[in-house]
Amino acid sequence: MVLRLIPKQNILANSEREKISQWILHEKYEQSTAEQTSEAEVWLDKKPERRQEADALDAIWNDDCFTAALKQYETNQQNHQQNSQKSDHKISTLWYGSIAASVVLTLGILLFRSGDVSEPVYFNTQKLQTAHQLLDDGSRLDISAASQLLVKYSAAERHIDLVEGEAQFNVSKDPARPFVVETRHATLQALGTVFNVDQRRDSTELTVLEGRVEVAPLQAGNKRVILTAGQRALIRANGHGPVETFDLTSYRDWQHNILEADNMPLADIIAELNRYRNTAIGIHSDIGNLPVSGTFRLDDAEKNLQLITSAYQLTISEKNGMIFISR
Repeated sequence: MVLRLIPKQNILANSEREKISQWILHEKYEQSTAEQTSEAEVWLDKKPERRQEADALDAIWNDDCFTAALKQYETNQQNHQQNSQKSDHKISTLWYGSIAASVVLTLGILLFRSGDVSEPVYFNTQKLQTAHQLLDDGSRLDISAASQLLVKYSAAERHIDLVEGEAQFNVSKDPARPFVVETRHATLQALGTVFNVDQRRDSTELTVLEGRVEVAPLQAGNKRVILTAGQRALIRANGHGPVETFDLTSYRDWQHNILEADNMPLADIIAELNRYRNTAIGIHSDIGNLPVSGTFRLDDAEKNLQLITSAYQLTISEKNGMIFISR
């Protein structure tokens, strides 16, 4: 059973919530006149919050699990009744309505008190595909190719798991709800900012474009560091590397079809390039940690391969339909 929760900021008075619940029950158990229905609809539409709560409670009522549970309980009660069939029906109907009313009223209160809680939302891009997503709070996600994110918003926190790949976050300010991005290596909390996160094999690269980001490596205890605009760092689970400064005016990244590498392991470069290719590139394990520097265009893989193999005296071969790099 899935409940759609009402945002915390959409506050209704208790009397309004009770009236909505009673109206839902009236619609289910009694034959409303056209005039009654019209009056109720007008009243609900005067405030979007009323309509939202009515829709949520109606969805709960129509949920198969909810209905089945009530009917099963009703059946159990009927089996214990010794009255006539007519009495059974009357008692059962009244009981069913009263229990349903209690459940709906209780859920209405829970919906109100639960705050701004939404179901997790999963975003997934394929190779050669990027995406741009505006979230409910106004924050923007720019998602690189072959990436996966899980967005989990609540009244207390805006939490995003970067499961795989790379994304840029343009965060809307909300001091009451921290914006947190988690990777396999670290937890990153935005302090009103724009930043890029690239999750690699053994590390996460954080690049801050605006504002500040607090970094907490997952296995470094309380050791934290704050990066500001124009800074980047590689973060591993047990700590972070040197904080580097870069020129914001000349910054280019995957959104410009550019990969800039500075002593980046060859295996990580190949993984980045593979996001933008249908045919995968493989490398021999003994050159995976070879440090590579340079600027590569993500939309010109053939030229990238030529540059890498020429500069580092590597060879290219084709094996089982896959391009393979070795010494």
